[in-house]
Amino acid sequence: MAIKTLANKSSLFYFFFHILNVILVSFNLKKLIKKVTEQNHYST
Repeated sequence: MAIKTLANKSSLFYFFFHILNVILVSFNLKKLIKKVTEQNHYST
């Protein structure tokens, strides 16, 4: 029973960590896209 609870907690932790990672990646992508579009505006 305790092992099952521990497994659930660890899977929940990995799930949360995965979501956090996705948020960070999408945020970095948005910043990168913004930077690229700004460079394109400056170059034209």
